[in-house]
Amino acid sequence: MTQQTEDPLALQRRANATIAALTRAAKTDGREISAPARRAFLEKFETEHTCDRCGTIRIDQSLPPEQRARAVKAAISLHFRRLASVSVAGRHAIQRLDDTVSAAEEQLRAELGELDDEC
Repeated sequence: MTQQTEDPLALQRRANATIAALTRAAKTDGREISAPARRAFLEKFETEHTCDRCGTIRIDQSLPPEQRARAVKAAISLHFRRLASVSVAGRHAIQRLDDTVSAAEEQLRAELGELDDEC
């Protein structure tokens, strides 16, 4: 398998970008940096949220502001709980695979030990 070498200019650009990002993070509150992105993400829930996990959740705009705010909060909570559920299921699947691999390795060691005993 041949390993591709990366363009030296690309490596330098990446190093410069990393230095710039770390310099900014050292001088600025991370919440300030991410505030516009966080605000834009949360605004998407104000009227309608659509994703693979949640499908489409529409917020009834005719609701009074307090009820609409509660519905938005519930939609956000629902979205993150569904993501957490997927994460848990993924971790459990990985654990089951790890258990299967461990059992197969143990069985292979036992069978190899039997072959060694026969020789």
